[in-house]
Amino acid sequence: MDPCDKLLNRITAKLEVDRELQMEVASELRCHIADKASELRASGLGEVEALDQACNALGEPDDLAEQLWQANRIRIGIRGTLRWAARVALIPAAIVVVFAIASGMAGENWTYGLFPTSDFTGTSTFKLLPEEQRYILVGDPGATDDVAKAKSISDRWPDDPVYYGHYATWKANSQWNSLRRLSPQSEEAEMKSWLDLYERGRQVDPENAFYDIATAALLAQCAGKVSEDQERAYVQVDSQGREKSKPIYRFNLARPERFELAVESLREGLAKEEFSCRSAEMLDLRLSILPEAERFSDFLRRLQWRWSFLLPGLNQYRNLAKALCARSVALAERGEQDEALMLVDQAKSLASKIGARGSTLIELLVAQAIQTLALAHERHVWVELGMPEQAEGALREFDRQNEAFNNARNAPRWFDQEQQRQAGLLWANLLPHFSEPMDFEPMRSAEKALFQQLGLLVLLGFLVAAALLNVAVVGYDLIRRDRRRVGAGLLLFVGWRRIGMICLFAIVLPLAAYVVYSYGLTRSDHQYGLNYTAGKVLSEVGLTVAAVLVLLRATGYAAVRARAAEISLAVPAPIRLRNRPFIAVLGVLSFAPSIVYLIGWRIGYFRPTARNFADVVLPGLALSGALLAFLLIWRVREANALRDACNELIRFRRTLRRSMVPILAAAVILVGAVCGWSLANMEKSAISRVRGQAAWDWRDEMERSTFGPLKERFVRMEQARKTLPSHVQ
Repeated sequence: MDPCDKLLNRITAKLEVDRELQMEVASELRCHIADKASELRASGLGEVEALDQACNALGEPDDLAEQLWQANRIRIGIRGTLRWAARVALIPAAIVVVFAIASGMAGENWTYGLFPTSDFTGTSTFKLLPEEQRYILVGDPGATDDVAKAKSISDRWPDDPVYYGHYATWKANSQWNSLRRLSPQSEEAEMKSWLDLYERGRQVDPENAFYDIATAALLAQCAGKVSEDQERAYVQVDSQGREKSKPIYRFNLARPERFELAVESLREGLAKEEFSCRSAEMLDLRLSILPEAERFSDFLRRLQWRWSFLLPGLNQYRNLAKALCARSVALAERGEQDEALMLVDQAKSLASKIGARGSTLIELLVAQAIQTLALAHERHVWVELGMPEQAEGALREFDRQNEAFNNARNAPRWFDQEQQRQAGLLWANLLPHFSEPMDFEPMRSAEKALFQQLGLLVLLGFLVAAALLNVAVVGYDLIRRDRRRVGAGLLLFVGWRRIGMICLFAIVLPLAAYVVYSYGLTRSDHQYGLNYTAGKVLSEVGLTVAAVLVLLRATGYAAVRARAAEISLAVPAPIRLRNRPFIAVLGVLSFAPSIVYLIGWRIGYFRPTARNFADVVLPGLALSGALLAFLLIWRVREANALRDACNELIRFRRTLRRSMVPILAAAVILVGAVCGWSLANMEKSAISRVRGQAAWDWRDEMERSTFGPLKERFVRMEQARKTLPSHVQ
């Protein structure tokens, strides 16, 4: 060892607890000795003599060592604390930031998944609700299925018509088809239990026609079997002008007494004003208990709750109408005019009641199907009765009703191709029949903020993965250090100025460029939704993520190398692009297509023409994949270059790995905190604006769609029905 190095080791021995500081002080002293020796050589002394006098000029080594210790003792303590905190806290803090962003996207208040049947009883928000509200939301926690849960709510409040209707609807929708699989002996007992269920409903909700009509459907199904008449049919023209043959039905009546009871129950139901299974009211009650949606995921879950509400047994109503119509034709064949017309009128009254009071488009479509079915069979009734003029009148009414439906299907829609592009992913798939303007901006903005958060998570995920990989390699190096007889890498503090430069060039500038480009230069593109711009946005985000990763690695490497050189640690030569021709060319080939694509998209060349979302997003995926491949190749190439360097650079490699860990973790914390907070607030702000014309609900889908006039037609029919004779009211 050089005598000068021995002296410096002796002087700085007490600083060994902080190897970086020890090497920094030794490097400064070495520079001071070199400058002094240079002056002495200039005065005429020889090389060795000048070096000896320069070393002696430092003073007594032990005294100098003590002075250095006293001068740096507090600094060593502070640096040690910061270094310990960096080791212990930075990586966990970075992981917490990533987890916080991901959990925020999943919804902080209700993290029970996208499906209403998922269990959310373990969330803190649910536990803070009053016990009564918790029970209304989920029923008895010990219940084994949805029917049992609905029953437990009704049992707790037995006189509440909403809770009982909710239970009766669940039971009917889940167990109705079991009647068809029962033996004749079992059918009687099972039917009695259903009749008791509906009778209890009439007691709890006496002015509601739901239970009377449900009873009629049950009795009609158990009275006989409906089948298609192979010899008779009618023709119906669809919205495309194509003629379709539809069957006339026959009814094999096995239990006439049950059918008579069904007709009587239906008559009682049609005379009542109210008609509701109460499922919609139950949904409104539950939604009023849930907290307001703050994030996009919360909004989706509330929307899922809306979709999950149970409609009444619409298929049961259609089967009831088929039985009534089929029986009316059979009675007409026997010349029983009054009874035949009464049954077909009841079928039409059932259609008008469903169509006028239904809340959803599917209910309106069922009413339309029953109405056209009844009118078609009414014509055959008049034919069998030998009354051609009345039959012709029924046919004209059938054609008018069918024309009203086809007009609704073919009506000009506000939701054209341009609106489709502006709608965004969610609304574009839910609102194909909308006939009036809707404000797409809030939901479109929420979707883009969510998409950008996904890109942010990808960036932070890469940084965390790189930091953890460095930690793993450093740990492995520590295990094999003694065998290789090479010193451990240092955890360097590169200095606040260099940290500022890293933040500026690797984080602030690329993210600022993205903001200026996305929210300034191409702001007009925000009028389109992700269903049209996903490929473009994915390319923008991918390009930004790649730029941040490249610049962060480059500036971090340069900062660590410069700091290592300051403390006299052997470092490799600076990396120049001319020294990496392969990587430089590959980088240009990877980044250039994304830039060309974005420019081309902007001027109209690469805008998607297909409505298939896979075709829209595919270019962005391909370009981002190319950037990812470049990043992997570049990192492997640089790692191999350092590994192939001479042995004296092994310590620098280890120092680089250790020192990059806090840089990467700090970048995750900084970018995650600032960008994550900003994007989350943008998402919250957008969701808070999904109100009024920016919102959609199943309650107004008919009024806001092209089927509004058809709904009004059924309302007029229901009003006119009240003037009919009492046997069909």
